[in-house]
Amino acid sequence: MMTIFSLAFWGILTAAGAEPGPAGGAYGAPRLLVPAPDDPAIAHLSWPKIVGTADGTLVLAYSAGRGHNIGGSGPAVSRSTDGGKTFSAPRLLGRFPDDDPRYRDCGNVALGVALDGAVVLLAMAYSGNEQNTILGWRSVDGGASWVPADTTALAENKTGSVYGHVLQVPGEGLVVFGHYRRPSTPAAGIWRSISRDHGRSWEPPSVVTEQAYFEPAFTFAQGRFVGLLRLASDTQSRRYDEAVSDDLGKTWRIYPSKIAIPEGLPGRQPSPFITAAAAEPSKLYALQSIRGELGDSRGRVYLWTADANELQWQQEGLVVSIPAGGSLSDWSYPWMTPVGDRKWMLVFYAGTSRGSNSIYGMTWDPARTP
Repeated sequence: MMTIFSLAFWGILTAAGAEPGPAGGAYGAPRLLVPAPDDPAIAHLSWPKIVGTADGTLVLAYSAGRGHNIGGSGPAVSRSTDGGKTFSAPRLLGRFPDDDPRYRDCGNVALGVALDGAVVLLAMAYSGNEQNTILGWRSVDGGASWVPADTTALAENKTGSVYGHVLQVPGEGLVVFGHYRRPSTPAAGIWRSISRDHGRSWEPPSVVTEQAYFEPAFTFAQGRFVGLLRLASDTQSRRYDEAVSDDLGKTWRIYPSKIAIPEGLPGRQPSPFITAAAAEPSKLYALQSIRGELGDSRGRVYLWTADANELQWQQEGLVVSIPAGGSLSDWSYPWMTPVGDRKWMLVFYAGTSRGSNSIYGMTWDPARTP
């Protein structure tokens, strides 16, 4: 078992200044996937999601802009057709406030693959707590081209932020989750929406809870929804809460998750990740991010596993570490997708909150015992 203090080795070096980049843990070393562009208007890449298509193309979606919530950003995509060895440069699908002056920024995104094979992307745009909307697209050629989707039922102050997987759910269609923001009604909580036409259009949101949470990550396994929720209060951000529904979202149980920072250790937890293992549908993977200095690290990502029916989470090992003392002050939001032969492609961002951010990642086997 990898201890919380264990760091295997320093990872790649950043191109400028040769400072230590993100370091690997028990499963390998991360590498630079999409470097921050030279153009400062789109040099801040953040909040990535990734999926794979039937032909092996990897589609990476994220926000590209000037900085963290300072205006001037949009949803962007990169593609890999060589198994994740290389990714294309950022391609923006929109930019705010240029496209619509009501919204200053692009925020979180959600990404998935429909039953017909199309890649489905949703993104939020917003201006603080004054305005918010949800936009959507479909791609039938592995992210090479995109067609807008009808998100009218979710847009213009009807929801807030969208986040995570676009899930295939038998008997329902596609399901996506997000959190409410002001000035929407309710102004806080978790919502979900269904698409019954492969992501071409989306139904009005239904409320999961009006308790304040951010960035809900959900998966569907063994006939149930299982989600990890980031608590909205900074004083409670040392754990995730867990949400479970065994009746396709009609009713929910929400309770504190075991995935938490141990007592006595510093830090807080930003956004969660959860998915069902591709080769073992009853096995769940979760990624816990911790921002907080510990030894020679200012932050870490750990792998957790559980059976989808029992939900007795166990920490397995250290995946990524961010070195203390360097310039990587803004980082996290790990996400991953299966790429075959028990391997997964992991992505996350690292950089500075008011400047350049790059997308890093690695191919790894989370089923391998550290």
